[in-house]
Amino acid sequence: VNAAKHNEIYLKRRRLTDTRMMAEKCAKVMTIIWRLYQEEDLASDELRQKLPYNASPQDISDHAGEISMPKWFVEKLCKVQSFKDIMRDLDVSDEDQLNLFDTMDVDCSGDIDLEEFLLCIVSLRGDPRRADIVGVRLVLRDVQATVQNLERRMMSGLNKQQSAIRKLESHSTLFT
Repeated sequence: VNAAKHNEIYLKRRRLTDTRMMAEKCAKVMTIIWRLYQEEDLASDELRQKLPYNASPQDISDHAGEISMPKWFVEKLCKVQSFKDIMRDLDVSDEDQLNLFDTMDVDCSGDIDLEEFLLCIVSLRGDPRRADIVGVRLVLRDVQATVQNLERRMMSGLNKQQSAIRKLESHSTLFT
């Protein structure tokens, strides 16, 4: 039992570091997304002229920033069996696939482009590691410091404005 568990961990580690397999799976994902994107009539006429229905993954990749996917589209994509199979092959857990769009739409814009989507999939692969948690914590600490600095600067600016207003008010009473 212990040997089987060790072998499973070894195989998973090999899958996670297999860049060739990752590239092949990403190419398949791009093809699935592009075809569904066209079937759902989301592609502009200009984009359709650049990329035919059966475009190569390389051509799709060249225009990844122009392929903007709304939440309903990603939810539909997550129901496509071939996409789900690829996600499993990439060790993206079923739980992570449930709210995939919400995880990826960090700016809450309601859309995510293909390039962001693929980068997020790469980040979701495998089990969470301590480095993931530490990285999030460091980013959060930086955001918190930025917000605190912004608050200090805004309060300083408001105090200066209040002082200037008081000064103007005191001068205006002299003339009335």
